[in-house]
Formats: sequence, C-alpha cells, structure tokens
Amino acid sequence: MSGADGADWEKRRLPAPWGEEKAVFAGFLVLWIVFNGRLTLEIVLIGIVVSLLMTLLTCKMTGMKFRDAMFGRRGAFRYVPYLVRLLGEIAVCSLRVIALVLRPKCEVKPKLFYFEPEIESEGVRVLLANSITLTPGTLTVGLKGGRFHVHALDASFSDGIETSELVRALERIDAAKSKRREARK
Repeated sequence: MSGADGADWEKRRLPAPWGEEKAVFAGFLVLWIVFNGRLTLEIVLIGIVVSLLMTLLTCKMTGMKFRDAMFGRRGAFRYVPYLVRLLGEIAVCSLRVIALVLRPKCEVKPKLFYFEPEIESEGVRVLLANSITLTPGTLTVGLKGGRFHVHALDASFSDGIETSELVRALERIDAAKSKRREARK
C-alpha cells in the first residue's frame, strides 16, 4: 500500500514477534516447555502457537516494545540483584526450617515482632511484605504505613531481618525511585 492508506496500515499492524519482541516470544515458549515438563514435537508446536498469540496480545495490550520495558527508565533489570538475594534467602531459610523440624526434642519459640524499614513507596513495601511471607519460617501478619508486623516460626528467624541484604536491596531500589520522582518535579 502506498500513501496515507499505507501509513494507516503501519499504525494498525500488530508487531511481529521476530522483531524486538523475539525475547518475549522465546520467554513464553521456554515457560510453556518448562511447565509441560517434557519435550515432544506436539508440545513444541502448540507452544509456538500459544507463545505467538501471547506475544501479540502482550504487545497489543502494553503498546510498549520489549526493549523499552526491560531497559527503559522503569526497567525490570534493577530488580535482578534483589531476586537473586530473595532466592538465596528462600534456600537458606528452607534448610533452617528443615533442621528445626527434624531436630529431636525441638523447642520452637515463635516470635511476633515489628520493624520499620526506610521504604517510602507502597509498592516496594508490599513487595517486601510478600518476600517475607515467601521466605520459609516467616510470615507478614500486617503492614500499616511503613510498619511491618511479622511472625517468625522461631525467634532465631527474626534476628537481623531489619538489616538483612534483602531489605537493604529494596531500600536501594526505593531510594532510586524517590530520586527519579524528585528529578521529575
């Protein structure tokens, strides 16, 4: 098409998953295969179709290129160090809970405690609350304002939570967000 009709067509056209969105397509396909738990021709073919549809839907709904979403000002890669720490904490705490449960004559001393990290953003506070709940042996009972009410399976699980690397990583993310907010004003 040429002229004005061609320009209109370009605006309405859905993005092809083999352009910048190929990483989204590949991610959906990998997830499809992992969640199916086996690799057969049928699963791969259906996965290609489903991944293509999901990629097109994602691009249509967000109106944003994948590259902009991941590497832009509000990119998700700033959370990678935090996610690595969270996975490490989950692994370590899982082993601690297993040791606590398997210990003969186990004397568990549950503890409820409060702490207030230096996090201003409500979204980051909710992320921390969910991370505490995901970590075995701890549960966020309440979050009011900036104050967390946490239950620990054993008193030892509460030691140092206020100064943990997980909390510090989220405080750094929150500080960066605050700086960006201030710069926009």
